[in-house]
Amino acid sequence: MGFRFTEISVSASIRTLALPSDLLVLKSIQVCATGGWTTLLEQNNEFLTAYWPDYTSCAPTKYYAPKDNATIFLAPTPPTNSTALIEYIPQVTILSSAAPTNY
Repeated sequence: MGFRFTEISVSASIRTLALPSDLLVLKSIQVCATGGWTTLLEQNNEFLTAYWPDYTSCAPTKYYAPKDNATIFLAPTPPTNSTALIEYIPQVTILSSAAPTNY
């Protein structure tokens, strides 16, 4: 099972980011910002709330925390539209007559 990379749009002033639907394990997230790519550090939501309590104010994003299996929180809230590069392990395709292999 290999890693997969995908780019996702990050919206300005939105503190959540939807993850790929076939994601099994999230390995890393990098956000394109002025001056290059920034690797986000994983924290829990309590840390994000203490670090950036006013979700309406914006600054370059440094951290993320899982919200659920399909979404993460970002902190600080992104100030501009940008792109995130997600590295992850995808779910394995379930074997069926239409998909007799999953490798």
